[in-house]
Amino acid sequence: MKYSYVLLATAGLAVAQKKFTDVIPECSVECLTKAVKDGTKCSSIDDSACICEATNYRNIYTVGVPCVLQSCSSEVATGMSTL
Repeated sequence: MKYSYVLLATAGLAVAQKKFTDVIPECSVECLTKAVKDGTKCSSIDDSACICEATNYRNIYTVGVPCVLQSCSSEVATGMSTL
């Protein structure tokens, strides 16, 4: 689980320069889009200012990680593969 946190944190840093959906594995997009919708009041998955707020980030992590772990290979879900 802690590696999933690293994946999300790394993706969060890259968001400042690119759209979030451009820097996360394709297999996780649907899960994280749903997590943003269900766990925050952010306008979209690409609203970096909103998704990076601590409470929103925590909610996205809590809602999204179980789905990402099921949707992606273990290497991708834990951030062990290259993005």
